[in-house]
Amino acid sequence: IVSDIVTLRSADSRGIRRLLSRDEGLPGELVPHVIPLLAVEPLADYALFALVKVAEEHVGQLTDALMDPNCQVAVRRRLARVLSSCVSQRAADGLLIALEDDRFDVRVQAARSLSAVVVRNNRVSIDAERIYDIVLREVTVGRPVWEGRRLLNGSVSASPLDEFVRDRAGHSLAHVFTLLSLVLPREPLQVAFRSLQSDDTYLRGTALEYLEGVIPSRVR
Repeated sequence: IVSDIVTLRSADSRGIRRLLSRDEGLPGELVPHVIPLLAVEPLADYALFALVKVAEEHVGQLTDALMDPNCQVAVRRRLARVLSSCVSQRAADGLLIALEDDRFDVRVQAARSLSAVVVRNNRVSIDAERIYDIVLREVTVGRPVWEGRRLLNGSVSASPLDEFVRDRAGHSLAHVFTLLSLVLPREPLQVAFRSLQSDDTYLRGTALEYLEGVIPSRVR
């Protein structure tokens, strides 16, 4: 363990990659030393791969780091992505907290990862009112903020909504729909989102009519 810690804290990139690529999962003692490597571009993918393999076993350490405002944004964003591999309520609870992170790209990844957790385990409990409160905060920002939001390159995993995001404002709208999909039927929401991106006024009208019927008035 001590030898591995020395390697992880060294400048030996080849040795670090070899350690992170081991078939056996990381012991808990190494997790705190791997987390900072998520901010090191040549090693980030290796660190993410190694943490994903043991994410469920070490949810506590991962969520503590995710909620630490002193952690670099790149680390918090990728930790949220690591937790997408989990299925537990503990992981979901950590991602729920991350939905209120100060950084938009962290919140986006947390929402997508939480969505992935819910898809794999429909017994995970999500407080609908809490999600609506988060949505409300997202949609009540000023228009320049809404339209100016952008994601760092490679910051999030692929989403079915991505291909329909045409501009910066689209990222804000896609994030809101991801949040809503945590508490509302997923497929109709995706259809509505795609229709809102269409130039067809009939499709847009149908989408708005559907949304009017399912979204609480305070959010609508």
